[in-house]
Amino acid sequence: MDENKNYSTSSLNLATFLCAKEFKLLDIKNGSRRKTFIFEDSDRLKNLIRIFNFGEVSDPELMVNARDILQMLRNLKAKLYNSEYHNRE
Repeated sequence: MDENKNYSTSSLNLATFLCAKEFKLLDIKNGSRRKTFIFEDSDRLKNLIRIFNFGEVSDPELMVNARDILQMLRNLKAKLYNSEYHNRE
């Protein structure tokens, strides 16, 4: 995995949003206190992150089906506790 072409975040909320927007989660890495979610970087991803952090509440790019968000959150939490990701750095 080429680290230079990846985006990482320790925000579970942002990672959930990106997964709901159909970005593929490449990996979850252990940090000293928090997990880090790794996604493939792209211009679209950067734009969505900017909108997620600073966009207007009414921005259509922020709109995601509530069921999709809840499902992605459940999926990410399951991966956090999955033995595949335990003790990896």
